[in-house]
Amino acid sequence: AWIGTRVYTPALFAVLGFGIALIEKGSLGWSSFWIDFALAGWTVAAVVGVGFVGPPARNIYDQIHGVVEGPARGWRTLAAASVR
Repeated sequence: AWIGTRVYTPALFAVLGFGIALIEKGSLGWSSFWIDFALAGWTVAAVVGVGFVGPPARNIYDQIHGVVEGPARGWRTLAAASVR
């Protein structure tokens, strides 16, 4: 969960930003097939990361580190601390 929110997500947007800058500064047209294909791939990667990989990864992280569900979410339980 840590690497996804602090490395992969910023890298995803950096790739998009640098790709757009490359197209604009390089006098390339937006109508090329490979540009459309790359934008579609970026969109799929973003949707899969945010929608399908992120929530289960967060749940796994919470279970491993003993995060309590409900109002006390965020606190580690004594049982999880003793397992380590």
